[in-house]
Amino acid sequence: MATLADTFLQDLEDLEFEEEGNFINFSAEKKEGEQGEADKSSNAEKEAKFQDSDYEEIVDAIEEFLNERIKKKERKISELLYDEDFLKIMNSIRNYVMEEEEAEDGQNSETGEARRAKKRRKKEQSSGEGDGNDDDDEDEEDDAASKEADEVLIEKCIELIIQIDTEILNIHKYVKDIYSTKFPELDSIVYTPLEYISVVSKIKNESDLKNIDFSDILPNTTVMAITVASSMTTGINLSDHSLKNCLSFCNEALELNENRRMILLYLESKMFLLAPNLTMLLGSALTARLISSVGSLKNLSITSSQNLIVVGSSKKSVLGLSNVRKTFGIGILSTSEIVQSVPDAYKKKAISLLAGKCSLASRVDYFKKYPEGQYGLLLRENLISHLIKLQEPPPMKQKKILPMPDEKRKRKRGGKRYRKLKEKTEITELRKQINRLPFGPNSNEDFYTFTDQNAALLNSNLTKLKYQSKQKVNNVAKRKNLSVQSSGVTGGLSSSLIFTPLQGIELFNPSVINPRPDPVENKYFSSKAQFRKV
Repeated sequence: MATLADTFLQDLEDLEFEEEGNFINFSAEKKEGEQGEADKSSNAEKEAKFQDSDYEEIVDAIEEFLNERIKKKERKISELLYDEDFLKIMNSIRNYVMEEEEAEDGQNSETGEARRAKKRRKKEQSSGEGDGNDDDDEDEEDDAASKEADEVLIEKCIELIIQIDTEILNIHKYVKDIYSTKFPELDSIVYTPLEYISVVSKIKNESDLKNIDFSDILPNTTVMAITVASSMTTGINLSDHSLKNCLSFCNEALELNENRRMILLYLESKMFLLAPNLTMLLGSALTARLISSVGSLKNLSITSSQNLIVVGSSKKSVLGLSNVRKTFGIGILSTSEIVQSVPDAYKKKAISLLAGKCSLASRVDYFKKYPEGQYGLLLRENLISHLIKLQEPPPMKQKKILPMPDEKRKRKRGGKRYRKLKEKTEITELRKQINRLPFGPNSNEDFYTFTDQNAALLNSNLTKLKYQSKQKVNNVAKRKNLSVQSSGVTGGLSSSLIFTPLQGIELFNPSVINPRPDPVENKYFSSKAQFRKV
């Protein structure tokens, strides 16, 4: 039986014979093809077929994928920019905004007389047409249909703003991942996505940032921090391919931001239809920003007034500078006209009051009440009057006139007089002793008749009490006299010095001459103690 190795060798030999036969056939065909041009073309086709069939190269999938990425000029992240519905909506919005701007320019250029003439013509047309009832009904129907269409478009625009914000955030992440190799410190200096993207689109691959103008994007403190960080950065320049992708992402984000600005302009012009009371309170621009940041008018009506204060708040960049004047957590409402007109001391109070009024106005608009905005105007007037009253200084203290004194005499019960009156009615020591019951022997007779022998205790105590009261007065004087009087023991100086005829003055110890008895020896356990009784 043939083994596995034998079969494998036999297969290899068969392959070699097949290759030799193919090569012989190919050489014969090549010789015959030299006769004419037609034969040459056929031989070339056969040779190509032979090479494709037998000598086809294996392509690496990873290399092919990388080559395709290199061949592409620009990568694209945003799907919204290439959506047909989005592009149609944006075209209609642009046309509407352009028409509004042209109409405003035309109104500004017109004189007062031209405006009056237009009004007169409209009045004449409305009064002169007698059979215009049917036309008026048709106009009302058209207006209602246009209002519904505008409301639908407004809702779509609010949804588009939310989608644009999410796409800008995604692009910011991609740009940050790519550009961190070039400038890793930029992420810690510039926080907001649009500012970061616009800075990257200006810096590109340059190392010296002194010649680049960032004044239209960032404040001076942030620009200074960026220039200092760029001089000390550890980043490496990007390759051409990665830089091209990064800049294409930046262009997409800036284009989305421009579309967002156009949508907000359209919403500003149509805000009175959606939220008339809130528009009368805040203005069309702020109302559009507030509703677009929350998501819808329903979400705004549900949101509490405390949460409305921080809607649209952005994180400030801390660059080692003072934060005393910076207000963290303050959002869209802080930029309103009412809050800006108030001094700094009352701005916090004004924002909280405005947030409460905005929540009320949004709920009224959600339930379609007061379509002409009367309630919002009333809220605005009340808020302004309240803030004016808060800023008023407190009333001056008036000088109080003293009342006329009464002529009749008053009872003066304070001080010495009252103390003396109290002493007159005070209980005496005798009465105190009578009220005390004796302790010990039982008395058979009545205690209060003074016939009992125990009453003698009372009489004996009376003299003691009188003596003690007198003795207390002279206590201090007696102590002074006792300290002045000499004691029985002589002073230390007189007892320590002796005048002798031989040596003059001598020192001696008086305790040696007059020894004191030892108090320990007189005790019971002394060794010298004797029996007291025998």
